Amino acid sequence: MPFLYGIRREGNFRADLSLVSPRDCIVRISDGSADVALIPADAVPSLGEAHPVTGYCIGAAGRLPLALLAGAGTTSEVRRVLFDPDRTAAMRLAAHVLYRRWNLAPEFAACPPGEFPDAPDPGDLLLLTGDRAAFRAPQLPLFCDLTAEWRRLARLPFVFWVWVARAGVDPEWIEGLHNALTFGIEHTYEALAESEYASRLGEAYAYSAAFDYIFDNQKEKALRKFWDAGLKIAPRVNPG
Repeated sequence: MPFLYGIRREGNFRADLSLVSPRDCIVRISDGSADVALIPADAVPSLGEAHPVTGYCIGAAGRLPLALLAGAGTTSEVRRVLFDPDRTAAMRLAAHVLYRRWNLAPEFAACPPGEFPDAPDPGDLLLLTGDRAAFRAPQLPLFCDLTAEWRRLARLPFVFWVWVARAGVDPEWIEGLHNALTFGIEHTYEALAESEYASRLGEAYAYSAAFDYIFDNQKEKALRKFWDAGLKIAPRVNPG
């Protein structure tokens, strides 16, 4: 929401903004129909000459959960993880943590948002991200906090989404985008007040502390660690 607010409201920045699925973002940056896109972190190594730009990302600040596995039972009972197919970075993070922490390699089943269950069946874990992680039902059993486990294993923060640009994009235009994103982050409260979260603004603004938008040296190091180690665990994915 802060990013969108800044792109739309920062007076010196001009761009055509398309709101499409993460998969379409990847396609558009790959085929050159988009200059810059916000994409899942796990997709960057597949993009050839496209590369991270701006000093911003969507990462985990570590103060509140951004990606959770919910489910009851013991590790020996875990058979399947249900995930939103647009949240591929979180899915790859879950596969890495489950294998490294518990030597588990369950099936990952894609479950579109409209079909996502309210509670897991026996043997299932739910991968909760975004609103589901922020406002999950209190009675939903927690299996683990994925970003906390990543921090414990890698001793680094985690990056879910990054801004990437195709080769040849004007650096001055990228600087304009950076300034627009800065404006949006500085006006997070106003951005939320004009969004779908306006009816529970206080709760949403408090939860905004879960996000770390600064793409600094630690985040870059974390991203490369994820590409090097996290993506080596190939999850068994059922596309649904």
